[in-house]
Amino acid sequence: MVANVFVILFFAMVGLVLFLQKDDEYDERQTAIMDRGGRYGLLTVLLLNAVFYILSVFDGIPELSVRFTSTMSIWSGILVATLYAIWNHAYFSLKSKKTSGFAFLMIVTGIVNVVISVIDHLGLWGRGPEIVEGIKFGIVGFSCLCMGATIILRNHLDNAKEGDD
Repeated sequence: MVANVFVILFFAMVGLVLFLQKDDEYDERQTAIMDRGGRYGLLTVLLLNAVFYILSVFDGIPELSVRFTSTMSIWSGILVATLYAIWNHAYFSLKSKKTSGFAFLMIVTGIVNVVISVIDHLGLWGRGPEIVEGIKFGIVGFSCLCMGATIILRNHLDNAKEGDD
């Protein structure tokens, strides 16, 4: 239940940010990169669906739930598209100079979600292990950590490059 609330709040926050952004702040290069990232994300979804289908054919491998495989393929596709756009300077508009605050928020959110995931897996809430809830928090936490780390690394590399010039 708590994981569902966090996921809904996360998507609401992302939706609000996307709603408040103006499309005209992106140049043609950024739009092309975001389109390419979307294609890579779709390719990721298709490949993971193919892998999950192939795994379902073999008898020796435990059957995975449809909810899990759907969630993993869609979330992975979104993560690939997002990381590609961030790495290629297309996720934030050209007017956004300070992305470190967002990166810090993503890192903190990721750490909190990973800690909650571990607590759920170990059953430290007092009601026993809740594997599904732990997986939900783990996916969100891992994704947030990846996004925050990518922004920080990209900013660091850009600052180092500017220092060399």
